[in-house]
Amino acid sequence: MMKKTLLTGFMALLPLLGFSQSENNVSSPTEGVITYDYLGEKGIQQTSIEMLAKFMQYAKSIYVTAGTNSRGTSVGYFKANSAGQNNEDGVRTNADLAMLSAFVYQYGQKHGVSLPSGVTYQNVLDMALGAIRWAYSTHRSTQLKTCTNNAYWGTSGTTYVWESSLWTESLGFATWFLKDKLTANDLLYIKKVICAEADYELTRNVPTGYAGDTKAEENGWETNVLAIACALYPDEANADAWYAKMQSFAFNCYSLLSDATNEPSWMVNLPRNGMWVRTSTTTIRYRTTTISTPPIRMW
Repeated sequence: MMKKTLLTGFMALLPLLGFSQSENNVSSPTEGVITYDYLGEKGIQQTSIEMLAKFMQYAKSIYVTAGTNSRGTSVGYFKANSAGQNNEDGVRTNADLAMLSAFVYQYGQKHGVSLPSGVTYQNVLDMALGAIRWAYSTHRSTQLKTCTNNAYWGTSGTTYVWESSLWTESLGFATWFLKDKLTANDLLYIKKVICAEADYELTRNVPTGYAGDTKAEENGWETNVLAIACALYPDEANADAWYAKMQSFAFNCYSLLSDATNEPSWMVNLPRNGMWVRTSTTTIRYRTTTISTPPIRMW
């Protein structure tokens, strides 16, 4: 009771102490500094890569060399809480940082970006290559090395791992950035991983849902590995099927029930909507939900 009385009294005194100003009367330390002025594409690119370059100091601190795979190739990984394990925390962290390191190596030097103290571009390249090799070596399709919890990661054949195509996306981008630094064997095993993930997508229907989890996000990320497979391996027998499946997932990222019958004028030389739209991922007020989150207004 005494605490409540003191708090009430203190609140009553605030206006007398000069704390009654509205937000309009308080000066902002960012006013005139952070503005809505467009930085420009070149400025955004330069600022972004400089930020990523600074991040390499932390990346180096969590990189672990991990011996060799069964072919004698040196590997390493970026450790998360589940250091080197086959779960999302272990695999996704490593694949994402492999992609970022590959990007910084490929484009940082070209743009004159300096790295933090104690980090060289050779360090960045070595980390990226080691992490790429760890990723493909520990995938279920290659089985050249087990993860630190004595298991493999990823989808291959009839074994499906939720979200593994998203992790493979980062491996694909890292490969694209460093394709001239990877060996023929590296590229062969990476292809095996990406094709295994993309081929699985051909065997499944596009997920559907509505209340609580529309599958909008999942359908979105599934397009990525299919697009990467098409881009990296356009001459593969399944390339056309990958492309068609990618379109099917894309149509069901953001769809209304009415899309199954509406035919926009811009849909020239494309299959009819009814062949593509399998679910409604948004309401007529353009709200969608993913993974049991509250409705999100898309625009």
